[in-house]
Amino acid sequence: MGKLHLDRRPVALLVAALAVAGCHSPPGGSAAPRRAAASVPGPLRTPGPAAASGYLHAGRSSVAYLQWSAAGRADLTGTLRLTVLSGTAPRQVLAARSYRFTGRIRRGRALTIRVRGTTARGILSGSTTPGSTTSRTTAPGGATSGGATSAARLTLGPLPDSGLTRTFRASTADGYSRAVAALRNRARRSDALASQAAARAALRRQQAAEAVAKLITAALAVRQARRVVSSQLRDMRDETALAAVALGKARRDADRGLARASVGARRVLVCDYAVAVDSDAQGVGAYSTGMASDAASLSGDVTVLQAAIADLSAQLQVILRRQPGYSGGGLAPSPDLVRSKIGRATQRIGAALAEANGYVSQLNLYVATAYRLSARTAAARTCRSASAAPAPLARISQTT
Repeated sequence: MGKLHLDRRPVALLVAALAVAGCHSPPGGSAAPRRAAASVPGPLRTPGPAAASGYLHAGRSSVAYLQWSAAGRADLTGTLRLTVLSGTAPRQVLAARSYRFTGRIRRGRALTIRVRGTTARGILSGSTTPGSTTSRTTAPGGATSGGATSAARLTLGPLPDSGLTRTFRASTADGYSRAVAALRNRARRSDALASQAAARAALRRQQAAEAVAKLITAALAVRQARRVVSSQLRDMRDETALAAVALGKARRDADRGLARASVGARRVLVCDYAVAVDSDAQGVGAYSTGMASDAASLSGDVTVLQAAIADLSAQLQVILRRQPGYSGGGLAPSPDLVRSKIGRATQRIGAALAEANGYVSQLNLYVATAYRLSARTAAARTCRSASAAPAPLARISQTT
C-alpha cells in the first residue's frame, strides 16, 4: 500500500491516458469508456476561476493584476487588469483597462504571454508561505487546482502601460481592489494638496500684482503731486510779476506827483497824483490776497506730496518684502527708480517751499514799497492821509 501511494502520480497519468484513448474509440463502440473517462478527475484541465492564479504589482502611478487559467499542460489564458494614474496634480485621471492574453509556461517558471500584440516574458520565483494555498494539487506553471498560486513572485515585462518590466507578487482580486483604492486615495490627496498649493500660489501672485499696482499708483501720485506743486508755484510767480507791474505804475505816478510838488504846482494837482498813487498801492496790496490763497493751496499740495512720498516708500517696502527679487518691468518702476523718485520729490518739497517763500517775501516788499510811495506823495502837499498798508504775509513753514 505504501508503494502504491508513492507511485500515485504515474498511475494518475496512466488513467488520464487511458481516458483520452477511450474518448477516441471508433464509432459503434460501447459507451462504457466514455462514462469511465468522465469519472476520472482531470486536475490539469480544471476550467474557470477554480484554476486561476493572481499576481499584483502596485506602483506609485499604476496597479496591475494578472489572473490566468490553465488551458493545457503548459498553455494558459488570462486577463491583465491595469489601473493607471495619468496627468499631473491637481488634475490627475484614473483609468482602468483590461486586456485578454494567452501564454505558456515552460519548465514551471518561464512565463511568456501575448497581450495587445506584444510579447511579454517573465520569471516565476519563490513560493508562498505554507498554508497560504487552498489547493492540494499543483498544476503546470505554478497554478493550483484550487485557484491559488505556488510561486510568490513574478517578474514580467514589457507591460502595455509603460513598456517596463515590473515585479508582481502573489495576490487576489480583493488585493487588486484594495491597491486601486489606495492609488485613488493617494491621487485625491495629492490633487487636494496641489489645489491648495495652487490656490496659495495664485493668492501670492494676486497679492504681488496688487502690490505692483499700488506701487505704480503711488509713483503716479507722487508725480501728480509734484505737478500740482509746480503749478501752484507758477501762480505765485505770476502774482508776484503782476504786483511788480502794479508797483511800477505806483512809482511813475509818485514820481510825477512829487515832481509837480517840487516845482510848486498847485496843491490840487499834486493831491490828484497822491490819490492815484494810493490807488496803485491798494492794487499792489490786492495781490497779497491772491498770494495768501496761493500759499495756503501750496501748503496743502506739499502735504499731499509728502503723503504720496510716504505711501510710495511704504509700497516699495511691501513689494520687496513679498518679492525680494523684484526688479520692475513694463509700467512697474524698478526699486532704484522708485528710490530716485522719492529722493527727487523730497528735494522738490524743500525747493518748492524756498521758492514760494521767496515770492511771499518779494510781494511783501512790493506792497510795503507801494504804500510808502503813497504816504510820501500825500505828504508832499498835505493831501488826505494815505491808506494803511496791510499786514505782511507769513512765510510757509518748512514743516508743512
